[in-house]
Amino acid sequence: MRDLKQARARLIRKSSLELKQLNENTSNVFSKFHRYDTNLIQMLSLREFYCASYEELNDPYDCRLQFTDSFIESLFKRDDKTMFNIDEIWSKFFNEVEVQHYKDRFTVIELEKDSDQARLELIYDVKYHTDFVNVLLNELPIKIICFTTNEDETQNDLLMWAHYAYSSNGVKLKFDFSKKNLGDSVRSRLSKVEYDGILPVNSNIDYFESIFHKGGGWTYENEYRMFTITNKKFPFELSTLVEIIFGFNVSNDDRESLIVLTSKLGYHNCKFSRMVFIKGKLTKIPIDYNPMNEYRFTDMMT
Repeated sequence: MRDLKQARARLIRKSSLELKQLNENTSNVFSKFHRYDTNLIQMLSLREFYCASYEELNDPYDCRLQFTDSFIESLFKRDDKTMFNIDEIWSKFFNEVEVQHYKDRFTVIELEKDSDQARLELIYDVKYHTDFVNVLLNELPIKIICFTTNEDETQNDLLMWAHYAYSSNGVKLKFDFSKKNLGDSVRSRLSKVEYDGILPVNSNIDYFESIFHKGGGWTYENEYRMFTITNKKFPFELSTLVEIIFGFNVSNDDRESLIVLTSKLGYHNCKFSRMVFIKGKLTKIPIDYNPMNEYRFTDMMT
């Protein structure tokens, strides 16, 4: 895993430079949209972020990496410079290939007996290339945690509420990952996403760096992300959650339930707000909550 350590070190350096520049202009606050569901309750109760696989990401092409021919061919050299065991990968790929025609089936059977060059010809076949890439992606599963630096009442946030909070039936969780809130463990791992398209993977290190690149259509996300290897959860400190903003379509009962729950769980550093849509504009209004009394909304609309 030497390449993984090198990639991790490079990304940490990259992240440090980006966050230094970010801190010159903004705070240390990063936001995460979430559906209002049992997974949200579990995340808050256990104080753990869920780490998503590439198959669970909103963009179906996100992290579907573009392995170059030279990279794939290098796997067949079978040396210690590659992090993949091509013979194991080939076996998994061969067992998962869906053969639709008798001629293809005959060809696959013959190729299993034949040379690496014959195997490469099958891998490059458009009918099977995606299957092979999927095996590669699953062989070293990268898990992703995503955040945005969008402001609360921007046009960009309108899209985020629709795409990531179940059509505004969810919440926006705001985290302050500054040192004073014990947020260093997350903050030091965050790296900015670049919207310049899916990068070609020519080496093992490229494999890890390319997960921070997406298509230009997603620029409105203003995303920062971190990755883990195999871990499905990543812990965070209670003090880092500084605000919960409820989507426009979240009911009064659901708002009250979550506010009471977070108070009981000890999120005493957290304030609450909700989004309203007035005259075509997204507006945030605070929720004044007193644990000793029924909470009330502070009316900012008059």
